[in-house]
Parts: sequence; C-alpha cells; structure tokens
Amino acid sequence: MLTEHGYLWSGDHADCDRPQVQATAAGPLVRMMHSEYSDVRDGGNPRAYLHTHHDLVDSLLAGEPGASTTITLHAHVSGRPVLARYADRVLAYVERHRDDLWITTYADLARAVRGTEVAA
Repeated sequence: MLTEHGYLWSGDHADCDRPQVQATAAGPLVRMMHSEYSDVRDGGNPRAYLHTHHDLVDSLLAGEPGASTTITLHAHVSGRPVLARYADRVLAYVERHRDDLWITTYADLARAVRGTEVAA
C-alpha cells in the first residue's frame, strides 16, 4: 500500500542494520533500520545522548564502508531546553566531520539504495 501511494521507504525495521529493498506488487520499497539510540533512551538523559552519538559518529568514521546510523529526535523530548542543547552539540559534532560522512535524508538514501540494490 505504501508504494502504491508513492512512498519510497518505510522506517523502524528492527530486523536489519542497513537499508534493504523489499519487492512489492507496486514496486520496490526500501526498509530502513530502526535506531536503538534516540533521545527517548536512557530516560532522555542528555549526557548519555551526547556521548552515545559521539561514539556512533566515531565508529562510522573508523568502520566499514556503507555503515550508517540514524539521529532520532522527538519534538516532545529534544525540544526541551536541556536536551535541545545536547542535540545541538551532537549535530555540531556531525558537522565537524561532514567531509567524511554522507549526511542525507531517508528519501535520498532510499533513492540511492533503489538504484544500486536488487530486490530480494
């Protein structure tokens, strides 16, 4: 039904750690991985969020090609002053490494995956 209505991707899949193409009757749909690390984990602990995401970025920089992560922010959590400040620090850290990372949207990632992957 999603592809019938023009959707490129579906999110929050916990059974994969990389985007996967799923064949449907209406065309390919890219299944995006669920992030285990979001602003609602650890009770919304700002320092844990900051350190976890710094570690995630560092692992991407040191890791295998094609590895990815998702930065998840919820307005009702990260929109509050303390966590908003830490979320800004995470995004600034990502920005400092922008030349070594592909910073993208799910839509653009889905387009790239659909262009290079064969549906299973």
